[in-house]
Amino acid sequence: MYGASYVRGRGHDVRLIDGNLKSFSREKIIRNIKSFHPDWLVCPTGWKSLDTDIEFIKQVKEHVTDVKACLSGPNVTLSPDLVLYPGSAIDLVILGEIEGGLRGLMDGNPEDNCSYLDHKGDIKRGKRTLIEDLDGIPFPARDLICNECYTLPFAPRNPVTSMLISRGCPHSKCRFCNGNTYALGAYRCRSADNILAEIDEVVNRFKIPGINFRDQCFSGNQDLVENICREIINRSWDITWRASTRVDCVDKDLLELMARAGCHQISFGFETDDQEVLDAIGKGITVTQARKAASWAKKAGMEISGGLMLSLPGEKPDAHLRLLKYAKQLKIDYPQFQLTCVMPGAQLHDETQPVTKSRYADDCPFILNPNTDSEKLMLRKLSTLYLRFYFRPGYIINRLKKIKSGSQLRQTTITAFKILGYPFLYNK
Repeated sequence: MYGASYVRGRGHDVRLIDGNLKSFSREKIIRNIKSFHPDWLVCPTGWKSLDTDIEFIKQVKEHVTDVKACLSGPNVTLSPDLVLYPGSAIDLVILGEIEGGLRGLMDGNPEDNCSYLDHKGDIKRGKRTLIEDLDGIPFPARDLICNECYTLPFAPRNPVTSMLISRGCPHSKCRFCNGNTYALGAYRCRSADNILAEIDEVVNRFKIPGINFRDQCFSGNQDLVENICREIINRSWDITWRASTRVDCVDKDLLELMARAGCHQISFGFETDDQEVLDAIGKGITVTQARKAASWAKKAGMEISGGLMLSLPGEKPDAHLRLLKYAKQLKIDYPQFQLTCVMPGAQLHDETQPVTKSRYADDCPFILNPNTDSEKLMLRKLSTLYLRFYFRPGYIINRLKKIKSGSQLRQTTITAFKILGYPFLYNK
């Protein structure tokens, strides 16, 4: 939506086709593209979807022969050679943030945040730059999508839209994180006035009652968040929202203010209860900070979603049992137990030896550092964590008590079946 609004703001016609959300067939998407007959097709891609994305674009070009194709995503940003080669269906790759690459595309200047093949068939990589003035970027083009179709499991109100108040992370030192693929280590924030103007549009123009703030660290600038929350309260906006942040970027007063402004759920990256491991992966937090942040959030009335990582370098053999105990102690509502994904672009990707490519993957080539455990055993431990946490009778009863509508019941049931399926997925 950011890309679409940026293109439209430069005077071009644009269409968004959210084929996944609407379960469109490949043929239906191609018919949509053919009817619009664009000059350029810009497609986001991920690690696991790359091959099928390229295959799809080849099909599009069979029906719209003069369209040019551009890919954006972390994989092609890091390695444009994955898709740029003589005879490829891909004409251009956007490097990093979408707006910078689109600027180069529209201006006919591929040296601007793009990568391409020159007349000799050699890959040319343009200069990476970041947009410093985030207020200058038009609001996402929500009018081009089906806003009612976007929902979140366990959200008190749907539909939900996504927002960003910042780009990058103020820490940017976690050795397992590849967030700098886009941000290049920089942390930038929008102004409070600009953010509030977008919330006003969400509430009053689009009538969307829920917001999912997708910042890497929502409260990296605590003064900014305080100003936003006070204005949400002053303007009596009837919204609920969730956000993700770091445990060292909140305090008791801030969390209470966020809750009063409608924040119903906060997500923290707890990762592990082992301080030595936290230090080794460059997380920059303490277990004490994690416990305080969780306690403050609970007292403020928020639900907690928490990231907990298994198979971290240097962890102890009983790490999975300690994670289960830690999640209960912190009173996390929705723990996300994950095997450590050492993604390309992260410091650990080049440092971790030995590595094993695993079939446990959603959207990237998973690289597992199993230490002394086999991959199969690690996956079994992971499935055990999900079963032993989410299928406790007390937990199920508490979740059922919070269901207030048929749609919430449906979302909860779907999510429960997905969690129940994890042990079968991991032990194939």
